[in-house]
Amino acid sequence: MNKSTFWSDASRGGAIVGLTSIVLSTLGILFTKMAGMLSFVSVVVVIYLLFYFTRRRSMLYTKEGFTYGQSLGFIVAMSIFAGIIAGAFQIVASNWLFTAHFEETYKVLMSTLAQAGISGEEMELTAKMYRSMLFSPMPALLWSIVGNVIGYGFYGLFISIGTKREPDMFDSADEE
Repeated sequence: MNKSTFWSDASRGGAIVGLTSIVLSTLGILFTKMAGMLSFVSVVVVIYLLFYFTRRRSMLYTKEGFTYGQSLGFIVAMSIFAGIIAGAFQIVASNWLFTAHFEETYKVLMSTLAQAGISGEEMELTAKMYRSMLFSPMPALLWSIVGNVIGYGFYGLFISIGTKREPDMFDSADEE
């Protein structure tokens, strides 16, 4: 792993984070009684993996340092790849593998919105938007990417505190 492999490292880390999320969400769909616990485990594992891959990346920058911004940028780059993988899985899962589960989720969401007092034209527009977010390929993929960038970016605000590295002040390379 060298410094010039930013996108390669980000895609590899993002793929592992995305696949881990897929496995845990699939287990949550299959074992609904454990869904809450699996969701918690998923958050913990994702945070750990983001920290692990970012720290591994920061180790390449011992002399010149690895800034907070570089760390956060790397996490956001990983989140884009994780979002692509998770979005592709959601497209397959919602349209072929677990259609009944996603239809039930959609029905619960719509009944919750109806109980909240949304009705008429607003409800129709909201229902159309949520249906496309869950079942249409491009909106599902885009929402997955955007959701991961926002969510993992938020985690990255805190992870980057622990993964940034100060430059080596005893490096004598500048004196030559």
